Amino acid sequence: MKISFNKLLTGSVGVAFALLTITPFSVFAEISTSTTTANIKANASGKAFCAKIDTVTIKLEQAVADRKAKFETKKADREAEIAKKRADRDAKLIDVREKTDFRLNEVFSKFEKKATSTEMKTAVVVFKDAVTSAINTRRTAVDARILTFRTGLKNAIDARKAEIDLKISSYKLSVNSILDKAKADCLLGVDSKTVKAAFQASLKSTKTQFVTDIKAISKLSIAIDKLVSARKADIEKTRSDYKAAIEKAKADLKIVLGK
Repeated sequence: MKISFNKLLTGSVGVAFALLTITPFSVFAEISTSTTTANIKANASGKAFCAKIDTVTIKLEQAVADRKAKFETKKADREAEIAKKRADRDAKLIDVREKTDFRLNEVFSKFEKKATSTEMKTAVVVFKDAVTSAINTRRTAVDARILTFRTGLKNAIDARKAEIDLKISSYKLSVNSILDKAKADCLLGVDSKTVKAAFQASLKSTKTQFVTDIKAISKLSIAIDKLVSARKADIEKTRSDYKAAIEKAKADLKIVLGK
């Protein structure tokens, strides 16, 4: 169970850390000093640096959009796969219940044929009602358990995704702010090397903070473990209650039919 759901979540986290691989650090390589006299003069005035920032900004925004779209597509595919598996499991559950009902009716029919007296017939009816009630109670508990687990999982996924999206938005705003500051400094005539150094330091600090923020978000596995533990306890109780009800019904019937 954990493996499937963790695959579903790699989209949001993937987008988050993918942003770090397409940050504009490539600007530094692009604005390296050229050996030509014209470029040396342009770099000295800071104009080449600003021009490169504008170009990289456009490329960065497109890269982020493309990467996010790619991960969203993968996420949608995974969600569709999980939805299909759930539908298959639901269909299988319905099939199992139908087969169980068929076998039970055969059992009830056999007991009814063995019941030759009024007391026996009444006991068979009581037995049939008790077993049917126990089965319906168990099925209701199973359906509620499935719904609770799926709802809890969805809530956990949505909450984590919202936190990650918030950190991504904050990170992108910080990067844009750094870019704007570099552009403004260039326009003000600040030395190109100074602008570049400040630009690089700010990006590094923002990246470090972003990684820290993402890692601080609660792992989905923690929420899943809690859901699994609660489901396990519920399964054990449902099974115990069902077994007790069936054993009592059988014992009561045996008392009458064994006479």
